[in-house]
Amino acid sequence: DRESLVRLLARQVERSLAPELVGVVVGTGAQQRVAGNADPYQIRRWWDLGREARMGHGLVSSPGSTSRPEQELRDFPDTLRQDGVVLVQGIGQDGKRVGAIMCGARPTGRRYVQQDLKLLAEFVAEAEEALARIVLVKAVASEGQERQRLDELNSLKNEFLAQVAHDLRTPLSSVTWSAANLRDGLAGELNEGQVRYVDTISSSTAHLNRLVDT
Repeated sequence: DRESLVRLLARQVERSLAPELVGVVVGTGAQQRVAGNADPYQIRRWWDLGREARMGHGLVSSPGSTSRPEQELRDFPDTLRQDGVVLVQGIGQDGKRVGAIMCGARPTGRRYVQQDLKLLAEFVAEAEEALARIVLVKAVASEGQERQRLDELNSLKNEFLAQVAHDLRTPLSSVTWSAANLRDGLAGELNEGQVRYVDTISSSTAHLNRLVDT
């Protein structure tokens, strides 16, 4: 899940790149998860500052923090730099920036070199695949729950219809039997008008019986 993902990412970045600070964020609102060696509130603040600065989906770094000047942003947010964050690697999903890995400088003062940045990009690629799997699993689970709910509703509907059919059969049988007896003259001879009424009753009960049996 996302909680495990951000923890794993933070641990791998801390072990592999050894920054003074590391914060990982994935998601927004109630679905947001954070991890790292900084205060969770602070990590969320870094994420919000990065979003306000519209830093994009890729890698953005503070001037002088890497061996790749072309990836360094001159207007890198001062608020992030003042907090010690010098490197922000976005995490994307469906073309949107849904998270980020944020790193501070190294205790040794050494810059992040190409190999470090490549490793960070590989971490992000794995994280994006994991997020896609999480979404897929949730969608499948949700679909299964919806299918189960529909099956239960269908079962309840069938039980209701079966009970209604059962409750209707006894009075319908009585009406059918009585109409047949009247038509046969067991209660006395019928005139032409009475015969038509009895025939209408018989026809209607036959129709109802067919509906009940289907």
